[in-house]
Amino acid sequence: MPRYRAVINGRNFLVDINGERQRHGFFQTVVVEAIDPDQAELRAIELVKSSSDLKDLLRNDQGDPPSLYLDSLTEIELTDMPKPDPRGRSWYAETA
Repeated sequence: MPRYRAVINGRNFLVDINGERQRHGFFQTVVVEAIDPDQAELRAIELVKSSSDLKDLLRNDQGDPPSLYLDSLTEIELTDMPKPDPRGRSWYAETA
């Protein structure tokens, strides 16, 4: 089964930083196996979405949900790279 490297962009995540709630986004690279690019996108987003450590950080109200988008998707060879740590995120501050 093909392996894909997906970069997921999380937007509108309200998180506590140094005791203050701030809106942030992040990029996270995940590697998934899937039969095609469409399934790879779904699996990558679900992998990030289901991450318990990300859920623990989330402070959004139900009326202000965060979102996850596929930023890029590349089919890779099995030997191209090991699976990255799924918790590795690069956070950035979002501006209004």
